[in-house]
Amino acid sequence: MSSRRAFLAGFSTAAAVVLASPVRALGRSFDSRRRASSLDELTFSDLAGQVRTRFRVHAGRGRTVELELMRATLDPKRPQHGSQPAPDADNERFSLFFCGRRDERLEGRPLKFEHDQLGSFELVVLPIFSGHPDQINYQAVFNRPRKQGRIARLIQARWSGMPARKSASNLNSNQKEG
Repeated sequence: MSSRRAFLAGFSTAAAVVLASPVRALGRSFDSRRRASSLDELTFSDLAGQVRTRFRVHAGRGRTVELELMRATLDPKRPQHGSQPAPDADNERFSLFFCGRRDERLEGRPLKFEHDQLGSFELVVLPIFSGHPDQINYQAVFNRPRKQGRIARLIQARWSGMPARKSASNLNSNQKEG
C-alpha cells in the first residue's frame, strides 16, 4: 500500500510541476500565465527593449502576420504653443517602426498584437515608405501623458481628496492653525 501512495504522491508532484511551467507545443512556447497587456501598462523602455523581435499581428479573418520591431525612437522635444509650452508638452512622445512583408499589407485600424514577452495589446500602425521592394514598413506614433511614479500618484490622490478651497499656497497656514 505504501508503494502505491508513494507512486501517486510522486506522480501528483510531477504533474503539478508540468502544469505550472510553460509547455512547448509546435516549437512555440505557450504559457497560460502570460498576461494580456494594455498599452497603458507598457512604457517606452518596455517596447524599446524588444527591438529586433517579432510580433504576431491578428489582421482579421484568421489571418496572422508577423512584424519585426526595427526601431523605437523617443522624441525629447517640448512643443511650444506661442511663447508658452503646449498643453501636451510633458507627454511621452515616441514612435515604433515595424517591418513586414509587402504581400501581407495591414489596414490602418486597431489590430491585436501579441509578443512572447509583452503579452497582447491593440495598436494602430500605418504604412510608411520602404525602399525595399519585398517589404513594407509601419509606424506607430505615441503622444500620451507620462506615467506617474507611486509617490506622485499618492500626492495627487491626497490633493484631489482636499476640499476645493484649499490650495498649495494656503496649505501651510491651514496646518499651522489646526
